Amino acid sequence: MGRPRGGPSMEERLRVYRQLRQRKDLTQQGIAMRMGVSRRAVQQYARQVRQEDGITLQRGVRTEPRAKKTPEEKAPRSTELRPLLLDHLRRFPQMELSSWELARIVDPAPRGFRGYPAHTVERALDQLIAEHLVELVVGVRDPDCDRRPVRRYRLARKQAEVAAEAITGEDLERAA
Repeated sequence: MGRPRGGPSMEERLRVYRQLRQRKDLTQQGIAMRMGVSRRAVQQYARQVRQEDGITLQRGVRTEPRAKKTPEEKAPRSTELRPLLLDHLRRFPQMELSSWELARIVDPAPRGFRGYPAHTVERALDQLIAEHLVELVVGVRDPDCDRRPVRRYRLARKQAEVAAEAITGEDLERAA
């Protein structure tokens, strides 16, 4: 091991590694390609930098505490999602939607996410089903060619009737 003849010193390589590590879009493989070394060499640089910075790892786990995430960085909870899902299903009581579709329909913009994870949406929908506000409808994807089962959700019948009356009432008020 050691440095190649005429190549940069270890200090120079670690300095370049530290600069490239600051870029969030680069993986270890990307850093290796930019530095002209192997990925294994980049792993060794990372270990060296951690040692110099006083960070020790045990079985791949950090020993110092992680910084707490701000509310904006935290993943959404199903309790935050329930009113959004219920509101959307009340606006469209006749529709049956999958959790994947609902995850993309509900607007996550205030929190800055690209979309809610489908499992979080499913957890929220399971809670709404337990409260008899939403119904689960199991059907097929496409009766003609794709017979795999799909879980779709719709507003519970009583909730749909209330929503339909509210929509009709709003239409009558606008007409008057």
